[in-house]
Amino acid sequence: MRKNLMKKILCEFIAAALCTAFTVSEALIFASEDIAANMVSITSLTITGSIALNGDEELLFPYSLKPDNVFEGESYYTQLDEISKDFYELFYSSYKKGGHGNSVDVLPVLKKHNKALYDDEKTISAEIYSHIYSGFLALAADHPELSWISFTTFSLPLEILGIDGYEITSAKFKVTDGYTYGTVDEISGAVEEAKGNIKADGSRYELVKSIHDYICELTDYNHTAVSANRPTGYDTGWYQTAYSAFYAVSANKETEIRTVCAGYSTAFKVLCDAYGIPCVTVRGKADSGERHMWNYVKMENEKWYAVDATWDDQTENTGKIFYDNFLVGENTPTAYDLTFSDRHINSGYWETGNRYLFSYPELSEEKYAVGDIPDPDPAPNPDKGQIKLTDETGDTGIVIIAEKDVIEENTTLKVEEKEADPEKPNRISYDITLVLNGEKVQPNGKVTVKIPVPEAFAGKKCRVYYIEVKDGAKNPIDMNAVIEDGFLVFTAEHFSEYVVAYDDNPPIILGDVDGSGTINDRDSIQLDRYLAEWDNEIDIAAADFNTDGKVNDRDSIALARTLAGWYE
Repeated sequence: MRKNLMKKILCEFIAAALCTAFTVSEALIFASEDIAANMVSITSLTITGSIALNGDEELLFPYSLKPDNVFEGESYYTQLDEISKDFYELFYSSYKKGGHGNSVDVLPVLKKHNKALYDDEKTISAEIYSHIYSGFLALAADHPELSWISFTTFSLPLEILGIDGYEITSAKFKVTDGYTYGTVDEISGAVEEAKGNIKADGSRYELVKSIHDYICELTDYNHTAVSANRPTGYDTGWYQTAYSAFYAVSANKETEIRTVCAGYSTAFKVLCDAYGIPCVTVRGKADSGERHMWNYVKMENEKWYAVDATWDDQTENTGKIFYDNFLVGENTPTAYDLTFSDRHINSGYWETGNRYLFSYPELSEEKYAVGDIPDPDPAPNPDKGQIKLTDETGDTGIVIIAEKDVIEENTTLKVEEKEADPEKPNRISYDITLVLNGEKVQPNGKVTVKIPVPEAFAGKKCRVYYIEVKDGAKNPIDMNAVIEDGFLVFTAEHFSEYVVAYDDNPPIILGDVDGSGTINDRDSIQLDRYLAEWDNEIDIAAADFNTDGKVNDRDSIALARTLAGWYE
């Protein structure tokens, strides 16, 4: 009597895509129990692991990624080998509409690539684990809008016929419903609501900036999620998904939208994807050693630039959005005399076993310059491109950049620098005018304005104000200019009088140790370094946080506790 014995192998993969607090656990392979039965073994095997960032060790498995792997195109999909690409595409088509609990038949993919027959069971676990895991990693990175596949459990039960070898006869991949991070409708609704608030009628720079600002204004950083003192049962997994940057997490009884760096970066990519802007998430560590996540964005000049919305979001502490980490290059100076790449150390190892080394786009060396766009091709659309106007009446160095449908081609720029007021040496006024055919005109939309930082104002905290005349009164409107390559850069829709000024006697902001105008972890670090007798300069008056007339460890402790949210 012929005996056909089937054996089942259950493979469970725990995908915990954490950023600031990754679970670090090596893949565990439990010993199999071999039972002799007519020369056929019945084996029970369980594999568990985590999608966790860890170290830079030697690559253990040579599967799944291309040899001499480099970033190509605009996604991580291109770095997979052919079988992993097929798994990626199969999982995407199966789960892009939701589908916790959906069972996906992966046997056709295994057979297509001759991966259904094996000589030993160890090869089965290693190869299939490798191809599925790498495909799933790339899918989660390329499509963070699929928040329901993040930080969840998935399994692959196999049925194997074990006679003179091992033949896989059934393979059903399944994402279980241990966690549910939003639904297709919720994520789609969040994107549509964002589009209603994001200004998309300007250049790519304006659009990326609007996405960056929208996320910073919508959410705040969740210090509780990364604190060792968080409440028992507090679910940190929510904050590793884009969902948490759009919705308050009711499971933790929170009413405000809060997230961590993973939420900021994945939400930023979701919105960039919605507008067709090439963007990737980048994982690694901050210079402090903490795990971190940020983005690279591809601009019109075909170069990639970094964006860290997490660090730029200072709305909770100061009510302001910063641009220190917005469209910067690897050599762009940031805080503490360190470059962006000094403070952001990326790693392509996305899980604890260090089996797969993903590559990132080559980051530009320098910060993106507004208007740094290649000359447009004259055909087939000769109207495509931008107009750049320079001051024709003086030597102010003011530049205006606009799309051709915003300013007509024959328009000229005239700037009159008004006579300085001896009693107000901290301000310079300009009368900016656009002229077409001898007549003053206004732009038909937004334009980018670049005003050189006056030499006498170098090192000052300068602002640009538009002087609006209304009911006979002059009202200064802050244009929120940023300093780029020696210019004060902002967008405008109307021209008349503009003023560049700095505050002669800025108020003391207790805790603003580095004098940046805001209070954050950088101030705490600078104060600690000063107290440790490092050779760094601080604002002594601002460092006296408890106002006792001394700068010592008590100020450092009080500042650190305030930043940690212990008290106002």
